[in-house]
Amino acid sequence: MVSVTRRGNENIIALNLLEHCIRKDLDIRAKRVFALLDPVKVVIENVDEKYSHSATAPHFPKDPSLGGYTITLTKEIYVDRSDIRLEDSKDFFGFAPGKLVGLRYAFPVRVKQIITDDKGEVTELRVDLEKEGGAKPKTFLNWLPVKESHSAIVNLYDILFLSYNPNEDADWKSSMNPNSLIVKTNARVHKSILGKELMRILYIK
Repeated sequence: MVSVTRRGNENIIALNLLEHCIRKDLDIRAKRVFALLDPVKVVIENVDEKYSHSATAPHFPKDPSLGGYTITLTKEIYVDRSDIRLEDSKDFFGFAPGKLVGLRYAFPVRVKQIITDDKGEVTELRVDLEKEGGAKPKTFLNWLPVKESHSAIVNLYDILFLSYNPNEDADWKSSMNPNSLIVKTNARVHKSILGKELMRILYIK
């Protein structure tokens, strides 16, 4: 339940409270499937071309009994660019030179090389798969197999207005958020969502 504050003839709900309630409802209703907004290719160098390890990713992480889908770790995968840095730091737990990073629902990998283009943009990662029983990574990140992923367009929605109550602004249009919608045209999603009923891929920042 969301309480409503009355101000004159207006019913106003605090945005952060409304968002909290929406997320709470989605948490038990919305199936999760791996998706990457800005994928970067990763090559696992210490396995052969035929390497394959199947894992089950739950649709509802808090209740795996509700089912999931199979995701296959192979020699070539994708990770998200936002999880990569060319220089490591103590407060960063993603992919950086020499870093041990876990692949969610699979195994850890250690970064051997980060390849960049002439503009300094990361184009590819080279890693080694770590054997079981070794050091434990501090985090496990999302990934996608190259052969089990498909291109997608993802809409990122943020707040529409930057002010608490646009009606109180002299010009309500001036308080509109220019970044309320960001479209990611190079995203990739797991193949398990294909062939089903029309679905919207929604990220709420």
